[in-house]
This record gives sequence, structure tokens and C-alpha cells, in this order.
Amino acid sequence: VFVDEYFYENNPLETSSNNNWGNENWEEFVNKDDRYALLIFSPQKSPDGESSYASAKYMITQKSIQTYYSTEKFNSDKTALGMEHIDETGVPNGWESGSYGSSQENGYKNTYPVVNNTNISSYGTETLSNGKNTFTINDAANAIQACMARNRDENNDGKISGSEVKWFLPAINQLVGMFLGAESLPTPLFGDGDKQPGTYTYNKKEIGTYGTYHYISSDKQRLWSEEGATFGPAAGILYAKAPEKLRCVRTLGISSQYNSTSKKEGKIYNMNNSYTFQMAYLDKQSIRTSFIENGELDLHHNFSSYNRPYTAFQVANKRMTIDGIETSNGWGGSNNRPRPTNWESLVKNSGLSRSVCTNYFENANKSDKGSWRAPNQRELMIIYLQDPSLVEYQVTDAYDYRYGSFTRTCWKFNENDHFTVDKDLITKGTVGSFVRCVRDVK
Repeated sequence: VFVDEYFYENNPLETSSNNNWGNENWEEFVNKDDRYALLIFSPQKSPDGESSYASAKYMITQKSIQTYYSTEKFNSDKTALGMEHIDETGVPNGWESGSYGSSQENGYKNTYPVVNNTNISSYGTETLSNGKNTFTINDAANAIQACMARNRDENNDGKISGSEVKWFLPAINQLVGMFLGAESLPTPLFGDGDKQPGTYTYNKKEIGTYGTYHYISSDKQRLWSEEGATFGPAAGILYAKAPEKLRCVRTLGISSQYNSTSKKEGKIYNMNNSYTFQMAYLDKQSIRTSFIENGELDLHHNFSSYNRPYTAFQVANKRMTIDGIETSNGWGGSNNRPRPTNWESLVKNSGLSRSVCTNYFENANKSDKGSWRAPNQRELMIIYLQDPSLVEYQVTDAYDYRYGSFTRTCWKFNENDHFTVDKDLITKGTVGSFVRCVRDVK
């Protein structure tokens, strides 16, 4: 006997034969209050019937699936990414071993080939002790297999297979998306009560971080959740210890993915040819309500309310450097390359807390000058996930030219670290080459 998950394929309030929801009505039961069941329940009423009292020996409570997708407006497929609230198992000791996938966008595609038709005992042990039934992940299991504890062997054949594979380990871009919608989540990856992670020294002087808040993905990457959207390799690096957390997910609005593992949730935005992003399907709590017509966002940290996208924002056609607007003939710097420089020169210049975007324009008459600004971290992240080339800059023959676009966002735990693109990573640092300007649009 087990408690079924908080997921409805039939309307529980409708008793007729037409109560079949299938997988299309997920908005009716996600982001809801806890549901509960009372066992050995004894209700009592007063003789006059005006008062009632009840007691129960046992109460089982269960949280709903959470999502940062809108439950009012839907993408064309009416799909979303659903998340569990807590990390139930942690990352197994054997996380570096075994198979992982290569997709950065589709965790199901990475997970299914690893776990399909595998025996449950190959990655966990079910025990019964003192009346408690527990499932313990084996040390030899990797992170992908850990999420199988969330699935059920519905036909009792000893395997999780086919349509039984519902919960899976997300890919790195799906983890990054959880930070985009963190304001809509009751239990985000990094919460208000979480503290700055501990550090250690390597190579005698370099500072690394422990993996206390680092989440592993099904493509063997990690997310530094204390930094928001920073990601990089899960293994083989000196500057971070092993990731300690994982968060399993399932796709909402798709009946089954195993017949087509390439299926995944739709995007939370629409984008047109002018690179205007409309946050059409993002929950409204994760959208900034203030419209910036001219000037900059206030300087802010990565968990500030300023670090949200507006309902819609446009991305500049060209990059802006300390030498001016990028031209078809080059950048204006030495060797026609942008000059790596510090954050203040790009984002807080002239002592006025204005970025180089204050001089950017696209209209021939310069009527749009002053309406462009430096992006925040989440806007940079959205641009990066859509087209990394817009915000990164790599020159293979020059290490110093690895730095990309800067933002107005600093790290909550060190205001001297600001978020940028370093090679192909969104991370915090002190050096950048340009700013990809943006502006709010209505």
C-alpha cells in the first residue's frame, strides 16, 4: 500500500462518467495547499448540532507539485515543468559513476535510457523496520537513478519501465529555469533562510566552495544555486566540492514521454524576429511589475526583486563596449576586439551609476537613446539560453578575450562580484568585454 501522488487524471469533484481530465488539467492541482488524510477518524457533534469536534490517530499530509509556469496562460502544447518540494535523498555517493545523458534541455531524454527496464534493487533497497517502509538509494547508484525513488512499480513486475518513468533528473537548462521562476516557488532551490556556503583553499591561495547548495543535473553539470544561474561541470574541478543536492521533476501536460523521449515542456516565453522576449507563460510572481522607460535598474543582488524580467523586453542588435557600439568593421578596440575591462567601466561609469548602454541607439535619429540599459542576471540568462552567441565572446588565441556581457546584478554575499558570461558559462566575476543592452517594451 502506498499514498498515491498528488496528481489527478480525473476530476475528484465530478461523479459523472465525463470526469476524465487526462493530463491536460494540471493547473487544477499544482501550486495548491497540502492535501491530507485522517485515519481512525472520530467526529463528534454537540446535542444541538451547532458544534462539532473531531480527532484522528494519524494524519497524512502531502504537498502539491510546484511549478513556475503560469496556471492562467498556456503555451501551445499546454505543458509545464513540475517540481518536487524537497530533495528527498540527496546525491548518492556513487554519483560520478554510471551513465549520464548529453542533452542540456531534456532531462527525461537523459534519464529514460539509463533507468528503463532496470530492476529496482539495482539502485535501491526497500526495508521494513519498526513498521516503517523505507527506500534507501544504494551507494553505487548515480544521481539519475536516485530519482527513481519517486516513481512507482505500478504493475508489480519489479521494474520501472515504459510509462512508469514519470519523475526524472532535470537537465542543466531545466535547473537554470527553476531560478528564473524562483519567486513563484514555495520551496526554490535556494531559499531565504539558506546561508552563504562554506569555502576552502586549494592551490595554496585559491578559494573554492563546498557543494552544500549545488544541484546535479542529468547531463552531469551542476548549478550553484546560491548564485542563481551559475553552472558548470559537476565533476573534475578544483574550485568546488561534490554537489550535494538534486531536485526531481516531471513534465506536466504530456501523457507519456517514453514513446518519444524528445518531448519536453514548452518555453515560458515567446520571441519575435526583433529579439523581443514576451514572458507570456511565466507565473506573474516572477515578473517585474515596474516598467523602466528610461535609465537603469537600481544596482541589486541576485535575489532582489529587481532581478526579474518585465512582461516583455527587447535585446539590442549590437553589443556596446567602452569604445562604443559594435560596427561591421570591428569593435573599436585593439585588433578590432573588445577590450576586457572591469565592471564599473561597463555598468557603473561616469560616477552616475549608468552603464555604457546610456549611449546606445538603433534609430537613425537617435530617438531611442537613453531607453536602453544593462540587463539583470535573469534577463542575461534568458538571452543566453535562447542564443549564447549574443552574450558570450570567445577568441581561441587569446585567453583574456573569453569574457562576455555584464549585468547590473551582484552576488548577494559579495557586492564586488557581478554576473557575466565567462567563456560559455553564466557566472560571477570582475572582468567583462561588453554589455548586450536591453529595454522594457509594452
